[in-house]
Amino acid sequence: MAIDPTVYAAVKKELLELIRTKRCNPLMIRLAWHDSGTYDKNISSFPERGGANGSVRFKPECDHAANAGVINLVHMMNEIKQHHPQVSFADTFQLAAALSIEEAGGPKIPLRFGRVDVGEQTGCAKEGRLPGGGGPYPDGAPDAATHLRNVFYRMGLNDQEIVVLSGAHTLGRAYPSRSGFGKDKTKYTDKAVAEGATIGGSSWTKEWLKFDNSYFKGLKQQDDEHLLVLETDGVLMTDPKFRPWAIKYAEDEKLFFGDYAKAQVKLSELGSKVFKQASGSRPAGAGLTKTLWDETSAKRLAVQGQYVSKVVEVMDPDQELFCGMQRVIAQGSGDPTYTPQKHFIQGLAGTRAVSVVLDDYPNMWAAHSHSVLHAQPFHFFHAVRQAAAPGGSRRSSDAAAQDDMLTVASNIMLQVDSRHVQAVQQAASADQPLLVAEGHPMPAWDATLIMFQMRMQVLKGVKLVFSGLRSLECQKPEQHIVWKTAEAFGAECFDDFRLGVTHLATYRPDTVKVYQASAAGIPVVSLDWVTSCAHHWARLPEHQFPVRPMARQHG
Repeated sequence: MAIDPTVYAAVKKELLELIRTKRCNPLMIRLAWHDSGTYDKNISSFPERGGANGSVRFKPECDHAANAGVINLVHMMNEIKQHHPQVSFADTFQLAAALSIEEAGGPKIPLRFGRVDVGEQTGCAKEGRLPGGGGPYPDGAPDAATHLRNVFYRMGLNDQEIVVLSGAHTLGRAYPSRSGFGKDKTKYTDKAVAEGATIGGSSWTKEWLKFDNSYFKGLKQQDDEHLLVLETDGVLMTDPKFRPWAIKYAEDEKLFFGDYAKAQVKLSELGSKVFKQASGSRPAGAGLTKTLWDETSAKRLAVQGQYVSKVVEVMDPDQELFCGMQRVIAQGSGDPTYTPQKHFIQGLAGTRAVSVVLDDYPNMWAAHSHSVLHAQPFHFFHAVRQAAAPGGSRRSSDAAAQDDMLTVASNIMLQVDSRHVQAVQQAASADQPLLVAEGHPMPAWDATLIMFQMRMQVLKGVKLVFSGLRSLECQKPEQHIVWKTAEAFGAECFDDFRLGVTHLATYRPDTVKVYQASAAGIPVVSLDWVTSCAHHWARLPEHQFPVRPMARQHG
């Protein structure tokens, strides 16, 4: 389901209110950690591999010894989740942790969204995957260093990441009634340090609601009996591979913040169905068209319904594009009253900012033209119509096509996706609002704006004169589809020569303008150059599009 980034802005607002009211920063971080920290890189299947999938909200996982108390926070967050049911618990937990760190003075965490929740208790991770504070350890490790490496290496993390993530203990407290560690209270926890904060427990730092590098400074000095130091804390200063990193972070808070943000992002995506590494299942090169043809031809899929799903499946098999957001793959009907097409248009109006339309009949999307990726019908829907028709056969030129337009479309979508994700992350890092009021400029992450900017770069700097566009059907050349296409992809278009003209486009080699252009040394190209550049979203070599002599009429 498509989720507009503005929805996450609303979730962020409610989470911040909860964090500020309850002073639950440490609990939020713990909840997110314990959801993603069950990941096992040796297991490929979802959700058995664990990770950031929202399973910590279910029994028996929430009852695991390491999760004592987290269910109380889940209950508090349920109301926010009910306000925004389209946002997963997994996303909500990780966003809450990132906001808690930033709110406490820590680094901004550039999260991505689109994690998939497990839907039932059967998705819960087995007990014993989370790190313990002291022996005996659930994995049977003989010492703290071995235990930490067993747990974090299983997640795909290294020694440096073990140390930097341990720095999150700068926030929070341990309670003997929950974890068995610490004291009922210390001089740093025996009174409320802020409105809404509870008392009691043992903290690792003096200011346990402030995110800084004091955790590492305390480990380095270890001269305050009121501060908590677990076995898995102290080993960071004694293990020869952990210690250098702990010393660096004690001495350089900026280094700590930068490394922590990177590690937190990595941790937040472990095991996620959306953010797992690409499996390589997307066919490469012409394999896209072949795969699509094999599927549609074998099953005689009609243009309506099933074919659309198959295009999505072939182009984006792992649902990796747009962080799980909307991709509208159109059905190509030229009838504006066609119900599914009308439904698509109505649905696009609400998700335009995170939608891309792939269609061989772009005229149907007039109000959303900047969201459309035009596909040549010969390579897409035309071939399927042939396959669906009785006795239909694939044309040999399509089978042997070197210019695989499905691959081209897929690559363009990947570029749009990449720019979209980068812009969302940059906005989040700069704490820019994702919710943009009506009448304000489009945000940088808006797919419509991204596609417009990409188009305008294709023929940027081209000043194009056309010849031979006038016809009985089109008396004004500026109304011709090729003229409009050239402008849509960044070219300046004229009906006559003027200073600075760079190209002449025509379908006839014998016009006066062709002779004028040749005499002036201006490149002459066929109209196909414009349309091909538009289909590829790239400026193609002019010499590949010469103007062919007109065929002679005999008889």
